[in-house]
Amino acid sequence: MWIFQKSKAIIEKVKGKSGEAYRIAKAGGRHSGILKTYSEKPIKQLEKAVSGYEKQVAKHLDKIANPSKPIPNWAKLTPERQQQILRGWQQDIERNRELVDVMKGIIEERGK
Repeated sequence: MWIFQKSKAIIEKVKGKSGEAYRIAKAGGRHSGILKTYSEKPIKQLEKAVSGYEKQVAKHLDKIANPSKPIPNWAKLTPERQQQILRGWQQDIERNRELVDVMKGIIEERGK
């Protein structure tokens, strides 16, 4: 029960973070290198990147919802170790969502 509640809380926290990554990258902050690299790429390549990042988000959300699926001995891990793993998955989700936002920002800026 505890893991289900914690997983749900992590998913909700991650859902609330999006929309600012492109603006931050444009201002020279986090992901500015990715922005520079992808700003000249064809739209098709940007769309493919968005799709790939979104697939990674979905995979990590599934891991959070069902941690014993990728880690069969999940129940035997200490609560501290479980938290470390959940935090890592959460960070991966946040990063991939930010990258989606950056790619979509480039696409929107081009007027597509």
